[in-house]
This record gives sequence, structure tokens and C-alpha cells, in this order.
Amino acid sequence: MKIALLHHQIIRGTGVEVFLIEFAKRLAAAGHQLTCISTLTTPEIGSTLPCEWKMLPRVRGSATMRMWQFNRLAPHAAREAGADVSIGFGRTCVQSIHRNGTGCHRLYERLLPLWQRFSVKHLFELHLEKKLHTTSGTPSLVTSSGRVAAQLQGIYQTPASRFHILSPPVESKVFKPAKDRANLRELLCRKLQTDPARPVLLFVSLSHRRRGLAGRVPRRARPPGSSVSYPLAHRPLPGHRRGRVQPDLGHVLLRGRRQRWRHGRLARPRR
Repeated sequence: MKIALLHHQIIRGTGVEVFLIEFAKRLAAAGHQLTCISTLTTPEIGSTLPCEWKMLPRVRGSATMRMWQFNRLAPHAAREAGADVSIGFGRTCVQSIHRNGTGCHRLYERLLPLWQRFSVKHLFELHLEKKLHTTSGTPSLVTSSGRVAAQLQGIYQTPASRFHILSPPVESKVFKPAKDRANLRELLCRKLQTDPARPVLLFVSLSHRRRGLAGRVPRRARPPGSSVSYPLAHRPLPGHRRGRVQPDLGHVLLRGRRQRWRHGRLARPRR
């Protein structure tokens, strides 16, 4: 089958792009004929990814203009490539399948600062998201969870029949339980200076805003009298978001340094 993969940049950057690269390799190994349509890649990816490249003009300077240009040109490029199926991974409105990797942008905008919420780029992203889910240019919409599909259906009134759920893949050869979990747990808890007997909830993400850090640890979700260690591995929280996270949840890992939540804010790390 001839498959066209659409994304404005195919580099090792965000999780969506890393997924796209690995996905393309698996499709090629299965015998499909691929065409990657983009405006930016690297020599390393360009030479190792088993596909035909179709590079579209890249607008300099304005990220908003780049989104507009790629959304306009990518569907035509997919048709010219003779693709049986086109799969989009970004802000494109016309393709056979769209793979959502960032959740519902309209829902997450309330977490942005005001200057970013009313920026031209953000407003145009909302326009493209609305057009994607309220027009018939993309028959199939793939989300990473039923919750994301329900959010998009609720906001844009998109028919449920258009959605398909595909959970994020896990490389089981790399990420798997340790052979001796008890000893490893004791070792890690000793490094974190936490009690091995306490339950541990781990949050790992490059973007706590997109992955809903504050929403995952609401005060009501913690039973009275419970004691939970909550290690976090992510970028530092901005000041205006720190108070939204449940205080006294244990140790927090930020920039490789151990810190502790106290009274709704981060205390100074111990020397």
C-alpha cells in the first residue's frame, strides 16, 4: 500500500515526531511504500528513513504562516504522490487519518498565560483544530485514549463513529519490570529518602501542562490519612502553577535536584 505521512517537521523533537519516525520504520518493514511530506528534517533521518521524501517550501520567520502553508499544500502533495492512504500528525485538516498526539487544544488553553492564549499562533491552532473536527476532510480520527476522544466530541460535537482509540506504544524490550523489584524499590526509595512501604505514584512527562499534572493530584483524590510518595520527573513548574499541585505529596525531581512540596509551593532544596 502507498502511504503518505504528513507532518511539518520530521525530526527527533517531540514525542509525536519520535513516534512518527518509528512508525514509518515499522510500516516500511511491513512492505508498505512510504512518502514523507514535510518542510524540515535532518540529514541523519533523511538518509535512514526508508521512504520517498517530498519537501514543501518552508516559510521563514512566522510559525503561524508555516502552519497555514503546510495545511494548504500537504493534501495536494499527498494526492500527487499517488497515496492510497494519508496520515497526518499535526495541524492538517485534510487526510485519510489524523493521529492526535497532543490532546484537545481548546481544553488545555485555559492553562496558558493570557498573552499566549490570545496570540495569533494559538488562535490559528484553535481554528485548525475546530476545522479538523467539524468538517469532513478527515474521515478517521485516532486518539490516544477514550477520554481525549470524549473531550473532542463534547467540544466540537464530532460523531463518535469517526474516532478510533490507539493507546501509546511501549517498547517492552526496554521498559519492563525488573527481575528483582523488591531490592530495586528499596534502593530507589533510599536514594529518594522515602519509606519503601509507602505507595508510589510516578509522573513522567516533558510537558506537565499538556499531561495534566495539576489535575492528576487533586486534593479530593487523596484519601484522608493516606501517605503517598509522588516522584515527578518533568520540567520545572512555573510559579503560577505550583499552588495548584497538592502539597506534601513527597519528593519532587526537578532538574536532577530533590525538592519537597510544602504549603502549596516548592521549598528550597536541601544542601
